[in-house]
Amino acid sequence: MKSHSWNYYNALDENAVDVIKEACLQQDLLEGLVGMDNDLVSDKKIRRSKIAMLDKQKHSQIFNLIYSYALDCNKNAYGFNVNQIENCQFSIYDSDNKGKYDWHYDTQWGNITMADRKISMVLQLSNREEYKGGEFEIENVNYSPEDKVRLKNKGAIITFPSFLRHRVTPVTEGRRMSLIAWVEGPQFR
Repeated sequence: MKSHSWNYYNALDENAVDVIKEACLQQDLLEGLVGMDNDLVSDKKIRRSKIAMLDKQKHSQIFNLIYSYALDCNKNAYGFNVNQIENCQFSIYDSDNKGKYDWHYDTQWGNITMADRKISMVLQLSNREEYKGGEFEIENVNYSPEDKVRLKNKGAIITFPSFLRHRVTPVTEGRRMSLIAWVEGPQFR
């Protein structure tokens, strides 16, 4: 692994992002839960967001686009054994309830499958002018002030190993929207 984070600050243009955002907004939103597998619970101290999972067949173009970026970042930064994109999750963090997701991991250690989440990806769907707060942070990764601004570009893609703790700080004004994807492969050994 060469890097803790590999980012594409201007990956997608505004039109491409708007098409993805429109597809996401057509989904039925549910409360974002915390936990693992069948032990998912609501915990507002940890997570306040609305989410929707995209259907892989219906939205295959979105999945394929995101997976192409996953393969590129894996080649350039991580070198993991990956073989598929697991899911794409649309998330909304709203200032009405100080939307956030506190420190957590995306890898589910000890799961019952023979695969692990290895790369997590965040596609920024909102303009940075549309909200305040909602900072994406990876524990022990210090971004420059310039990079912090660029990570909030509409169309930016942040990638990182799924086993790194990360969070979204509370949104204090407006609404932050993103598409999260997980790429997996055979269990870590």
